[in-house]
Amino acid sequence: MTHLNPPRVHTTLAAIATAAAFGGCASEPAATTAPAAAGTAAPASAPVAVIDGRVLDWRGFGPLVAEASGGPVLEEVVLEWRCASECAKAGIAVSADLVLAEERRVLETLDQDPDRAMQLLQSLKARQGLGPLRWQALLRRNAMLRALVAQDIVLDEAVVEQARDALVGARRDARLIVVADLVAAERVRQALRDGAAFPELAARMSLDASAPRGGLVTGVTRRDAGYPSSFREALFTLAPNAVSDPLLVEDRFMIVQMLTENMPPAIEASELDRRARERARIAQERVAMERLADRLLRTTSLSIFDEATKNSLDRMRTERAR
Repeated sequence: MTHLNPPRVHTTLAAIATAAAFGGCASEPAATTAPAAAGTAAPASAPVAVIDGRVLDWRGFGPLVAEASGGPVLEEVVLEWRCASECAKAGIAVSADLVLAEERRVLETLDQDPDRAMQLLQSLKARQGLGPLRWQALLRRNAMLRALVAQDIVLDEAVVEQARDALVGARRDARLIVVADLVAAERVRQALRDGAAFPELAARMSLDASAPRGGLVTGVTRRDAGYPSSFREALFTLAPNAVSDPLLVEDRFMIVQMLTENMPPAIEASELDRRARERARIAQERVAMERLADRLLRTTSLSIFDEATKNSLDRMRTERAR
């Protein structure tokens, strides 16, 4: 079963763009390597660090870096180059303002409070190893993808209604436990009847990503497509602290405990419609951007000469396919 926790940052930000610095996308990307000038040191001899008086250069450091993260970084470069090429073909120039808008969009997604949003963004960058170069390249690539799909977006009224519900509909917090089969689900249900604490069981037994939080998920709305429909339907029929019977969700079983319900502040009708349509457009853009990124990666001719980078990319793609 897909983990129930919907991503807080849209998934086109998960494949991080990297170092090549384009000033827009109105021209083909430039080559990133050139023959070394006569008399200059080979790149492999460039020092990386001095450890107790011993110099670590790129001959020793580079292969380790390539093995650890060369595959993802190479894929990021490929995708950014392809986006730049597609923008050039379409006559699209992505300005600095559009790149800045991508960062604002991420911050708004993380939290409505600007200070809290910035704290969460710094935490996100740290977890994903995002330095200034990769973060800026990520934003450029997202801006290019958004510009490339813009003309194909037609608002789906069902998505608009879903966004409207997310803005003003009732929101419920819950705990859940996901297990592999019905036998395990019945054991959990019996343990709860015998007085076991739901958070402790969730932390110990749940297969969902919410397990470390004691199964806690928050702010679920009735139409939130980020969660399976059977989970939402059960959650919105439960009274506070009530526990559901085992639910079949995809190929696993889930037990849900409803905690609390709250209502967001009211929004004036015209502002609600504007915000709902903006959210819906962003949601549809996200899907289109992910599809375009996948197509560009699949249709790129790629020859890899560094074995460590090739192995890293193969491992990443194997894991992604599981």
